Amino acid sequence: MNSAVQKGKTLVTTIIGVVIAVSVVNGLITNALIPAQPASEIVKDGIRFVLTIALCYFLYQGQGWAKWVLGILLALGGFLSIPAALLVLNASFLGAIWLLVMGAVYLATSWILLRSPEIKAFQSAQRAARSKS
Repeated sequence: MNSAVQKGKTLVTTIIGVVIAVSVVNGLITNALIPAQPASEIVKDGIRFVLTIALCYFLYQGQGWAKWVLGILLALGGFLSIPAALLVLNASFLGAIWLLVMGAVYLATSWILLRSPEIKAFQSAQRAARSKS
């Protein structure tokens, strides 16, 4: 495995870790702040988490569509965190800060995911390895 592919693998696994970690932390924070959530919200969060895991799986497998879907969703989440932070600013300053930090992480992650030539090299290598088997 050449260095570009190895760096791409490291970037992809880091991005997957960040996306899953933020999803878990958001779920924990939501459950701590709103302990008596309706069952429909819990089911919705569970489905979203399963879809996130599936998207990360396909990203690691080298699927180009997964890279673009995840990158666009991360960018949207990053941009939408700004008005969301403004909405909760009066109710919770720390909540607004968390939303802005999460948004910055999402935007940075999206930028790296969509612009990195190393990720492109890793995904090409993953597709080539799959086509050989």
